Amino acid sequence: MSERPHSNLMMSWREADRLAALHSFHILDTETEAFFEDIAQTAARICHAPIGLIGFMDESRQWFKASYGIEIREAPRDQSLCTYTMCGTGLFVVPDLKKASPLKNTPLLGIEPHVSFYAGLPLTTKDGLPLGTLCVLDHEARQQSLTEQQSQALNSLAQAVMNQLQLRQSERLLADSEARFRTLVDVMPLSFLSPQAVWFSDKNGNFTYCNEYWYDYTGLERDKCRSQGWSSAAHPSRREQSLSLLNEAFSKDSSFEVEIPIRRALDDTYRWFIVRGQPLKDENGKVEQWFGTAMDIHERKQSEEAHRNSEERLQLALKAARMVAWEYNPRTKAVKRSESSLTSRRIATGRDIGPFERVHPADQAIVGHFLERIEIHGSGSVECRCVHPNGELRWLRARAEKAGQNRIVGVTFDITDQKEAEEEIWRAANHDPLTGLPNRSLFQRRLEAALTDARQNGTSVSLLMVDLDEFKDINDTLGHDAGDALLKETASRLSAMVRDCDTVARLGGDEFALLVVEPLKLENAARLGSLILETLRQPFVYQKRTLISRVSIGVAAFPDHDSDPSELMKDADIALYQAKSQGRHRILTYSPEMRRQTEERVTLGRTIREAVVNHEIVPFYQPKVSLDTGKIVGFEALARWQHPRQGTLTPATFGAAFEDHELASDIGKLLMSAVATDLRRWIDDDLPIGRVALNLSPAEFIQPGMVDNILRTLDWIKVPPTFLEVEVTETVLLGRKSDNVSKLLEQFRRHDIHIALDDFGTGYASLTHLKQFPVNHIKIDRSFVQNLEHDPDDEAIIAAVIGLGKSLKLQVTAEGVETVGQIQRLRNLGCDHVQGFFYAKPIPASDVPGLLARWDHTSIQHQPHNRLVQNVLKPAPPRTASLVR
Repeated sequence: MSERPHSNLMMSWREADRLAALHSFHILDTETEAFFEDIAQTAARICHAPIGLIGFMDESRQWFKASYGIEIREAPRDQSLCTYTMCGTGLFVVPDLKKASPLKNTPLLGIEPHVSFYAGLPLTTKDGLPLGTLCVLDHEARQQSLTEQQSQALNSLAQAVMNQLQLRQSERLLADSEARFRTLVDVMPLSFLSPQAVWFSDKNGNFTYCNEYWYDYTGLERDKCRSQGWSSAAHPSRREQSLSLLNEAFSKDSSFEVEIPIRRALDDTYRWFIVRGQPLKDENGKVEQWFGTAMDIHERKQSEEAHRNSEERLQLALKAARMVAWEYNPRTKAVKRSESSLTSRRIATGRDIGPFERVHPADQAIVGHFLERIEIHGSGSVECRCVHPNGELRWLRARAEKAGQNRIVGVTFDITDQKEAEEEIWRAANHDPLTGLPNRSLFQRRLEAALTDARQNGTSVSLLMVDLDEFKDINDTLGHDAGDALLKETASRLSAMVRDCDTVARLGGDEFALLVVEPLKLENAARLGSLILETLRQPFVYQKRTLISRVSIGVAAFPDHDSDPSELMKDADIALYQAKSQGRHRILTYSPEMRRQTEERVTLGRTIREAVVNHEIVPFYQPKVSLDTGKIVGFEALARWQHPRQGTLTPATFGAAFEDHELASDIGKLLMSAVATDLRRWIDDDLPIGRVALNLSPAEFIQPGMVDNILRTLDWIKVPPTFLEVEVTETVLLGRKSDNVSKLLEQFRRHDIHIALDDFGTGYASLTHLKQFPVNHIKIDRSFVQNLEHDPDDEAIIAAVIGLGKSLKLQVTAEGVETVGQIQRLRNLGCDHVQGFFYAKPIPASDVPGLLARWDHTSIQHQPHNRLVQNVLKPAPPRTASLVR
């Protein structure tokens, strides 16, 4: 329903008439009554609102007969929206007061926080005079108005309020009338006792005399009273029923009272009368005639009818809201319940344990305390479970107050749906929707509780962090459905391996956690972890595909390690990281040394990121020399960190940073840009630099568009691709994404960028890989070269690699050359190129032109150059990757 603007308020009544009608009901400033309180509460609950009010509008104030959800007795009239409601004839709803102009500035009843939603109905007399309103309020705005059922229920409740008021007014008027009648009895002769009509009849009920009022009302003719009897007076709509009652009464010889509708001649309508008859008997006790009166009770009958209708509507409202009204005598234990109890809970009035029947055994003490609180404090509320006759468990909430000596009245309503909704909300907020396991939030709370108990009782708590290995590969190759199936299977197997007192949780992604409590200790948790490794690796079939789950596990425990929940989880995470770093599919128990290494790695990562931003990571260049001509045929670009305080650092210092794929990729992009810039400068200076080899880390091969980015950089800086060579390790070729690597290398070859296989012989590359991948160049690892002069096995391996290279038409370069003897043996074995400290250490780009200018390839061809020998530095530290030199 749309709101009615203030400027359009139209009143079909005068305020003076309305106030007079209001005061005639004598309702203002009366005490609170359970009937009206129940109406306000029922209205609020039906409309799902926190506040329900029944208020009457006086001249300058709004006075509240009943309030639910707020303590208020009256408020200034100018702070009430009910003025708008009273100006209409139906339901008035404002879904959002903040958007309703000018209502948005109305300080509604001074309620804090402010009310945003309002719905109200006028309480109107039969003459159309609004006395007040029945309204519900909400602090939250709503998108829509009330439903049709809610509107009908609210209208029924408003009518029930007015019927109650009119009934009380009628009763009060009737009481006043009876008082006046008693006064007349005291001052008038007995023969004139007639409040409305007086009649005489023969023994059969035929009129013999009626007073003037009777003729004026019925329109019957005075001289035909004998022929125009009760059948002429009774209203046609109920004539047969009325005559049946009267005939039965006249057939007896005792006084009677019957209530019948009598036709009114003025408008052919009817009014209800109570007809009383007294037999006049002869000396033998035989009825000679009847004397009686007929008193108008139409208002009372209407009030009774309205009251019955009100009761019916109230019962319907209670039924719709699944509520039961009840009255309890704590002395006799007798209970009276509304009719809705028969339909909603199948309970009848009688004696039982109290206002609740079939209370769950665990909640009977709660209900007993509830009744005791009411006896002591006057009111109270309670929630409990009751067992339905069909065995179903239902949640009930009751609110009651003491209404007198040995009298407690209250309302009970079913909150099972609410409880189930709350349970579902709690479960959704605390459990993983895929596996049904506790989520990180619930697991954190259980860990905190377990550690608190362990500290107090001197017991232990163990924590196992479990991470699925290669889970992303399953998602990428078989789809997310297969990944979800693996997660659910893992959750099921983990749950089957722990006790009820332990907890298995999914923390997110492919990470699970187990919380193991007393009496199991750290060593038991470690054995459990080993069992988990074996159990989870057992295959299972999903859509005719066999899936195998491999996991890495980190273990930490209290009191062996930390006592703080977050620190203990960090300990287990560190152990898990170490397990993955050491090859995966294993279990490691946390040690303080792991934390130190982790903190160093994190610190290194942070400082290296700053170094990348500050362009402190730069390429140094080491020449590659032809053993046949002695000329420099190319360079290898090696990463160096120009530290602002420690000087130039090799990857031996910061090599761990390459374990971070994102950081390794950033370093690679920075080096590529620097190498391309150096190449452009050397090309412009016409220097014979050959190809410059740049190492690509495994992390760069998983970056989207890696080849395109390199080609784009070369094109931007105007460097022909023929000046670039990329070096990859066997690790890259043997990785899980080898098919993708092959495509990337093929893309390099199409643009005439050579590919060198670095550190050949140290991994597990086979001849198949040399055929599978577009390799131009293989580099013999320094580990074979350094013992070449003394170890025949190393010489045999090098000879085999050189022979393999020549057979496949691949260039062969030996790395780490440091002695004349190594050079002579490599030349004799037919090696193409050499690289090492014997010729030159890695130098900055600015020194490359000078090196080329001083280079004497004629002497190098046969023996080492004395000046270059002076440049030899201490041996390079061992490498963990091609970039680490």
